[in-house]
Amino acid sequence: MVNMNVTDLLITIIETLIMEYLLFDRSIKHDKKSWLNIIIYCFFMATCIRIITIFQVTVPLKVIIILFLITFIGSKANKRTLKSGALLGTIFMITNSMCEIFATGIIHFITNFEQNLSAPTIYHLMAVVIAKLTLLIIIMILTKFLDKTIHNIIYGNWMIIILPNLLNLTFSIIIGYRIYYTKYIERVETAILLFIIFMILVSTLCFIVTSEYYVQMKEIEHKNKVNMAQIKLQYEYFRNKQEDDLKLRELYHDMKNHLLVLQNNLENDQKQNYIKSILKEVKVIDSYIDTGNDFLNSIINEKYKEATAKGIDFNVQIDFSEISFMAPMDICTIFSNALDNAIEACEKNNNLEQKVMSVKARKIRNFLTITFENSSTENLMMENDEIISTKQDKLYHGFGLKNIRKIVEKYQGECKIKKDLEQFILYLVIPCSV
Repeated sequence: MVNMNVTDLLITIIETLIMEYLLFDRSIKHDKKSWLNIIIYCFFMATCIRIITIFQVTVPLKVIIILFLITFIGSKANKRTLKSGALLGTIFMITNSMCEIFATGIIHFITNFEQNLSAPTIYHLMAVVIAKLTLLIIIMILTKFLDKTIHNIIYGNWMIIILPNLLNLTFSIIIGYRIYYTKYIERVETAILLFIIFMILVSTLCFIVTSEYYVQMKEIEHKNKVNMAQIKLQYEYFRNKQEDDLKLRELYHDMKNHLLVLQNNLENDQKQNYIKSILKEVKVIDSYIDTGNDFLNSIINEKYKEATAKGIDFNVQIDFSEISFMAPMDICTIFSNALDNAIEACEKNNNLEQKVMSVKARKIRNFLTITFENSSTENLMMENDEIISTKQDKLYHGFGLKNIRKIVEKYQGECKIKKDLEQFILYLVIPCSV
C-alpha cells in the first residue's frame, strides 16, 4: 500500500517546480524581490493544485483553472507577458496530460488491465514516476527551444501557436478519459490510443521547433532590412555631404563678389536683407551635426532633417568620440527606433510650439548614458514595463522598444521609461567596459 496523501503532495510539488522551470525567464536579471515573488507564486500554485486534487475537480475544469493561474499570476511573478504565460501554460498542460495518459496506458497494458491505478498500489506509484520523469525530460528539451524564440514571437503568431496546442490538449483529455475510466477496453484499442497520444506529443514538439525556425527567419529578414537601411543612410549622408561641400566652395568663390556689392551705396535695409540671405545659406551648410562617430552622424543628420522638415524642434547633444565598443547595427537599432518613435509622437501633437524632441548621449565615468525625450499627448498602453505598439502593422513595427531593450541588455545595461501627460523619456545606461 502507498500513502496517497504523501504521493499526491509529492506530485503537486514536482509539477509546480517543473512548471516554474518552464515559466522562469532566464534572459533577464532577477533581484531579491523577483526571487521572493517567484517563491510566493510557487507556494500559492502548489496550494491551489493541492486544493483542486482534494476536492476532485473534473479534469477540464482543473485545466482551465491552472491555465488561468499561470497566465495571469505566473506570468506576472516571472516578469512574462500575458501572451507568454498563456503559451507556456498551454504547453505545460498538454505535455503534463499526455505524459500522465501515456504512463497510465503503459501500466494498464503491462498489467493486462487488472490493476486499478486510482488505488494506493505500487502500480499507481510506477505510473506517477514514469509520467513525471517523462514530463521533466520533455520540458527540459522544450525550454532550450522556447528560451530562444518566445521573446521574438509577435502578436499575430501567438494565436497560431496556442490554438493547435489547445486542440491537442482537448484530444488528449478525451483519450485519457477513455483509457483511465473505461473498465472494459481492449488491448488493441489501448495500443492505438497510446500511439495517437504519442503522435500528438511528437506533433506538439515539431510545431514548437518549427515555430523557432520561423522566428529565426523573421530575425534574419529584420537584420537584412537593418543592413539595407544602414547602407542607404550612409549613402544619403555622404551624397548630401558632397553636395554641401560643393555649395560651400561656390559660396567661398562668390564671397568676393558679395563683399564688392556691399561696398556699393546701398541703403541700410537693403544691406541687412542681403546679409541675411548670405547667412541663411551658411546656416544650411553649418547645420550638420558631428557626434564623433561617422555612422551615428548619418543617422542623426538624417533624422534631424526629417524632424525639422515636419516642424519639430530637435535638440542634439551627443559625444560619441570615446564610444568604440558598440557595433554599428546596435547603434542603428537604438537611435533609429527611438528617434522614429519620437518623431511620430511629435507629429501627433497639433500644437506646433509643443513639438519638441531631444537626444543626449555621452560617456560619464565608465558608463554610456543616452536620453531620448519628446513631447507626447498619446495615452500609451503598458504591459510588464513594455509599451504595446499602437501601430496596425505589428509584423514590422513589433520590434521598436523591445529591440532597443534587447540591445541594451546585450551590453548588460539598463533601460528605463518615464511617461507623464506631456512628455515621454527613454533613458539608457550602458557600461563601457563590456
